[in-house]
Amino acid sequence: MTITHNIKIPFHLCDPAKILFFGSLYEVYHQFLEDHISEFGVDWNDWFKGPTGAPIRALNTSYDAPLFFGETYEGKWSVIKVSESTVSFKFSIGTSNKDHAITEITHCFINPKDGSKTEIPSKIKSALLKHL
Repeated sequence: MTITHNIKIPFHLCDPAKILFFGSLYEVYHQFLEDHISEFGVDWNDWFKGPTGAPIRALNTSYDAPLFFGETYEGKWSVIKVSESTVSFKFSIGTSNKDHAITEITHCFINPKDGSKTEIPSKIKSALLKHL
């Protein structure tokens, strides 16, 4: 399953040339995650306010074409791997005929009290596995 929604590039995330700053791509991704995690069957509160944290552990990004302020692009998001303690997503943003940026993101579930790796909560894991 791929979740697809339009994304309008905001000015505050761009450089003086009105191009989305590379590092701001992760802010765009995170907002997409917040807005659409429920479409994978994961309750927002379970992901963001649950007993575990899910920080980003790894990123692999290809930013092949500029994303301009004020323009609307298609964001696509899919689950590509679920393990005992991590989940990996593919996030792309571009037009219907060209990806401008593609990122593979891995979140690692942790115990927020001590930062140790922990298993993905079963409710979240079962929801994500349905979308592989």
